[in-house]
Amino acid sequence: MKIEFLGTGAAWPLPRLNCHCELCSSKDPRDKRKRSSVLVNEKLLLDAGYDAYEQLKDKDLEKLKAVAITHEHPDHLAGLPDLDHIYNRSGTLTLYINKKTWRKVDNVFQWRKVITFIEPFEEYKVDGLIFSFLPVIHTDSAFGILVNERGTRFFYAPDMAGLPEETRSLLQEVDLIAFDGSSAAKKDSTKGHQSMEKGVQLAKGLEAKRAYFTHIGHLTLPHASQEAKFGDRNFKLAHDGLEISL
Repeated sequence: MKIEFLGTGAAWPLPRLNCHCELCSSKDPRDKRKRSSVLVNEKLLLDAGYDAYEQLKDKDLEKLKAVAITHEHPDHLAGLPDLDHIYNRSGTLTLYINKKTWRKVDNVFQWRKVITFIEPFEEYKVDGLIFSFLPVIHTDSAFGILVNERGTRFFYAPDMAGLPEETRSLLQEVDLIAFDGSSAAKKDSTKGHQSMEKGVQLAKGLEAKRAYFTHIGHLTLPHASQEAKFGDRNFKLAHDGLEISL
């Protein structure tokens, strides 16, 4: 399974406008972050926020088969209008989204292509990938997406404050988890988001083989300094352009 992190930032990109803090002044290219999005095997796009055009303009969009949306916040689906106007490609492009999620935004973000309304925990298939939407604690229609390819499992949950027990039970010993890293503070900084400290505890409880934080917010140290604080090579910060093979 090939995983490409197209963006790893929170609702506002990094650096922030007119901010001169240590993080926003960093010269490390890993600290330049667009909104969170992941491309799996060049076929399945997980979330399509404001930066979708820039993230996809140099990709082979003939290979893209489906877009799966975790929840209704604009930094995760505001790019749908651009994906709805891809020229000169054959085949269908299917949007997978929960009906409750879609009802919150369909008057703003139209979609004229194929749409499949998902049900939590059900499995969907795209060219050898099997994926399911697992509830997370964030909004009342927010999900993480579990992708399975021949037994290798990747779980993506950019916005979450925790996991319901039924979701946790399905993620034991997951091969890779990429989840909410909005804040490095010990206490959750924003309602609906976990702290990195809680994320480390969660991943250890799941016995996840590898864990990467994404949706990186402003309340963190520069990439290298923040990663060093974990003191565990199994916990890392994702960065824009990172590719992982599972």
